[in-house]
Amino acid sequence: MAFLLVVVSRRFMNPVSYRGRKLRPYLPQLFKHTGTQLILACLLIVGLTFLICIPFASQHAQTHTLLALTTIEKYFDQIKEDSDYLLASEYQHTDCERLLVPLRKGVFQSDRVKEIGVFDRDGRIFCTSNTGKTSFYLYQTMLDRINRSPFQQTLSYTKTRLSKEQSIVLMYKNNQEENGLSILVPPRYVISLVDDLFINSHLNYTVRVITRSLTSIELDKQDRLSVSHSRKYPLEVEVYKQKSYLFYYFLSKSWIAVMVAALVNVFLVLQKNKKLSSHALPMSLEGALQCKHLELYYQPIVEHREGRIVGCEALLRWNDPIQGMISPGIFIPLAEKVGLIEEVTHYVIDQACIFLDEHVELFQDKYISVNISRSVILKASFIDKVVAAFRSRPDLANRIVFEITEDNDFTEKELILLREKVMIMTKLGLRFAVDDFGTGYSGLHFIRQCDFDFLKIDKVFVKNLYQESNLVPVLKSMYRLAEDLNINVIVEGVEETEQLNILDSLGFIYIQGFYFSKPLPAEDFLIRLKAGGRDINRKELSSPKEVGSNLLI
Repeated sequence: MAFLLVVVSRRFMNPVSYRGRKLRPYLPQLFKHTGTQLILACLLIVGLTFLICIPFASQHAQTHTLLALTTIEKYFDQIKEDSDYLLASEYQHTDCERLLVPLRKGVFQSDRVKEIGVFDRDGRIFCTSNTGKTSFYLYQTMLDRINRSPFQQTLSYTKTRLSKEQSIVLMYKNNQEENGLSILVPPRYVISLVDDLFINSHLNYTVRVITRSLTSIELDKQDRLSVSHSRKYPLEVEVYKQKSYLFYYFLSKSWIAVMVAALVNVFLVLQKNKKLSSHALPMSLEGALQCKHLELYYQPIVEHREGRIVGCEALLRWNDPIQGMISPGIFIPLAEKVGLIEEVTHYVIDQACIFLDEHVELFQDKYISVNISRSVILKASFIDKVVAAFRSRPDLANRIVFEITEDNDFTEKELILLREKVMIMTKLGLRFAVDDFGTGYSGLHFIRQCDFDFLKIDKVFVKNLYQESNLVPVLKSMYRLAEDLNINVIVEGVEETEQLNILDSLGFIYIQGFYFSKPLPAEDFLIRLKAGGRDINRKELSSPKEVGSNLLI
């Protein structure tokens, strides 16, 4: 439980960021707003645990009752086992003088027995370990109980003839023998035995032989929890609750309530945090946009035969100071869901334009491509802002390329609207690329709708590319299609030399992928540009093939 609380506290004591400010940690907010809820949950769990303990307390008492009864039965069984030798055939039909020594030896060696007597088939006790030869009869009721018992045994609780003290008398005989044994056991031994079982249990008990109790404690019948009867002996054990029994039993099981309460509270805290986080992330994204905490990375697009960078793709990265690097796969869909995607897109365009303005000399023949989602490019507000931004800057517009993903499933009406929007922006000097070509259902129908300048083949066609791959004919058809439509081709996701060799043999010369460079921060990308692209990996290709004019500038 302590480990869970430490994990939760470390996770939620971190502050959240919103509009450039660090807000208070999650955990104090959680307990401020949900403290009462957590306390009520604890009280409810404690109350339910107490109610559940009531029937289990009765079961606990019954278990103690059965254990006590079984222990007493084993106690008397052991006495019988230790004394059985006195009923051996060698001691049958003998006088008391011969029996006296083994009788006294049996008492001396036993820590349970006070006196042993031998009675004949008529119930006459003719020899005892204390007085030797004697003559008196067992009560007829005792003989009847012995004869009726399937075990040929019984118990009695009575005063002894000599000491007049209350004693438990164990009487039994074997079926095949005439003699039987009468064994006196002090009741304190049995009581001491049971006391050890009920110590610290907050239960009272009484042991009855026939109907007589071994203890003199007066117990209220209303407090009786359990009664167990012996099958072997006329014996029963009754258990009674003390006034504090339920309380102490609940305390003994309170660790269960603590564990359940801790788990429930951790669950409530996690659920509350999940709810807060679902609101905190959009707030943090909005704050990051306004405070310009989002950063553009640039992945080079290379003419691989000359090792020359011809352009780059602007990729948005969010490195939150508290939560660390947040994947675009998380915050881009989130931006679309909460209606911030247009703001995010304008942010990327603005930052790319600023980057171009600050480094005009490095981008004379290069461009930056920006991804535009379907939900954004169809909006009139987006077009209005783009027109306002680029109408007077054709030099800047010529170095911006908008990438539209082909797997965006446009309807016919949306395709008509898209064509209108693209025509407006093309007149400004902006250029367009079909991103992730080949992954959607529209294919050729989509790229015929607008005057696209570039076609970017998705990395899924490159990932498992090898010389005999079935993907080679597909790539060939894509290349021929681009040539027929006079569209420049870029292949994304190239990571291995073998992939590059195959693509080069098919005529592809413009490559984007980890083989040449991962997405770079602005400073690192500028270093690459200033080096003239000479540090781009250029390796000897297996079968280079000259291709016509397929420039991307």
